[in-house]
Amino acid sequence: MSNKEVEGMSELEQRYSRFVKELREGGFEIEVVGSDRQLAGVDRRDAMDCGDDRLAKGRGESLRKTERRAPKIFGGTLGIATLLAYREGRTEITQDDILKAKQLIEEAGYVAGVHDLSGYDGWEEVHCGYAMLLGQGRLGFRFAENVTIDWVTSVVGKKNQVKLVGEHEAVRTVVNFKKDKTIKPNGSSFGLDPWVLEKMGFNDNEVDWLLALSVKVLNGLNGPEKVVIVK
Repeated sequence: MSNKEVEGMSELEQRYSRFVKELREGGFEIEVVGSDRQLAGVDRRDAMDCGDDRLAKGRGESLRKTERRAPKIFGGTLGIATLLAYREGRTEITQDDILKAKQLIEEAGYVAGVHDLSGYDGWEEVHCGYAMLLGQGRLGFRFAENVTIDWVTSVVGKKNQVKLVGEHEAVRTVVNFKKDKTIKPNGSSFGLDPWVLEKMGFNDNEVDWLLALSVKVLNGLNGPEKVVIVK
């Protein structure tokens, strides 16, 4: 690392110690930068569905491929709901957590969404890696019995279930602290925008916890070993 990168990591570790610890213990290649050419302005009309930067399959006859530039958090609405359960010291994600997560996202000025969940019988097999890991009990949390796929779909609405094109091909994860920016989709990266959590009223401890959980998600999905932190 350059002197600037070392300084950036030192500042990051002071604020988000659990996150940095998970990265180091996981053996990730870490790069701290001041900018990244994949960053673009957010689009508040897009659904905040997950941290996957694959293109979305557009709706309608053309099924055109579309970009998504909503802020990115693994699991989208489900990720925020997990953080709410953690805040209250619970390991069960309830309907109230999902509804509150949707409310917080909307009050921050964004659209609550999830990956496309249609066609699956149980959480343990869904296409969304975050939801699948939750459903398999690999993140230390579980859905309440009444938090079904059909119920979550009804809460966020069909149009805010985002169907993605192709399979995961990410070669890096971009953790972006630049406000009102997110990665422009090109299929090469996972993205996390922790700045959006502050807009929802979460404190540094809670942001740190969710970032550390996100590293566990990367491990669970055999995700990319390179993590680029944009400060």
